Amino acid sequence: MSPGQTSPVTVTLQGSGPNAGSHEGFIVVTGAGPTLRVPYLYFVGDGVPYNIFPVSSGSFTTAVSTQQYCCLGFEMVDRYGVPVTSQSVLFNVAQGGGSINLGDSTTDRTGMGFAIVNIGAQPGDQIFTATAGGLSVEFDGYALPLPAVNGNGVVNASSNQVGQGLAPGSYISIYGAYLADALVFSPTLSLPVSLGTVSVSFDGGGLSLPGHISFVSPGQVNVQIPWEFQGQSSVQMTVWLSYIPSAVYTVPLNTYSPGIFEFSDNGHLSAAATDANGVVFTQANPAKRGQTIVLYVNGLGPVDHQPPSGEPTPMPPPLANTVLPTVTIGNIAAHVDFSGLSPGWVGLYQVNVDVPPNAASGPQPIVVSIGGVASKASVLPVE
Repeated sequence: MSPGQTSPVTVTLQGSGPNAGSHEGFIVVTGAGPTLRVPYLYFVGDGVPYNIFPVSSGSFTTAVSTQQYCCLGFEMVDRYGVPVTSQSVLFNVAQGGGSINLGDSTTDRTGMGFAIVNIGAQPGDQIFTATAGGLSVEFDGYALPLPAVNGNGVVNASSNQVGQGLAPGSYISIYGAYLADALVFSPTLSLPVSLGTVSVSFDGGGLSLPGHISFVSPGQVNVQIPWEFQGQSSVQMTVWLSYIPSAVYTVPLNTYSPGIFEFSDNGHLSAAATDANGVVFTQANPAKRGQTIVLYVNGLGPVDHQPPSGEPTPMPPPLANTVLPTVTIGNIAAHVDFSGLSPGWVGLYQVNVDVPPNAASGPQPIVVSIGGVASKASVLPVE
């Protein structure tokens, strides 16, 4: 043939069928040019079951009480690796309290059989078997409990209260059971949307967004409500452990949900507050009357330049609150110098406030109010 031309060649097999086994060789094409050797390989089966193995869900993890879990599947072959067809199949429950929803009765033309099963209600091993041609195969599953959010289990991460609703952009704590497999903190300043196989989704007002997570454990997840839900009265939240969802939880929203972050000071909760150099005020190092303190707060609402959800607040210029909160220390109004997002942190507010010169000494109640909503009173040691 001239360069660039093609011509088909048809090859047929004649004679009696070959013996069972593997057959290979070359089809030799000769002509005026070079000899062409086309390799071939084919198998002839003996139809005798020799091996059976899983091809789908040989090992799997799912949630308890999963209905119509699909699919358990196996293949049966003879000793030459050729599928064995038309063999009777029986699927069984070996452990876990599940059931067979629907299963093939015979192997198909590829030697395969499949079943759809229901998973038992108890966490733990879920084991199924399939038998065909005198051979058996096991499917080893494990059922996880569904993540569960406690009733009234979504609260302000600083005060552990719901108040009049929770503010977009703020941190919330989700309390429940089976929320995570292990305790994991975010390793980066930018908060991830998945941490330790846990994710949190928020839906409402035509938006579907992931929350940015700072901490997970089996009983608690801390996450930032996306800023984008500002102006809505509520949002639908779901906690996902791997691909297993909790029941949908309705989170009430409000523009403001002030809460003062606290720490344990020799067994007593105190307000998270520092001096201008970042030194924390404690009972052993109280704030001084007339001194400017930096108070760390959650849920103070909109700022003049909103950062992206989950991203640290950029360095100066500062991102100030559009509404200035009020602060009382020892039930005395204190002068607020600045309120806004703290640079370098995600969703953390700082309020720079002067301790009143006439404040009493000792542990004093401190309260932050904004937009008609007051925080739970915390404690600031004063001298």
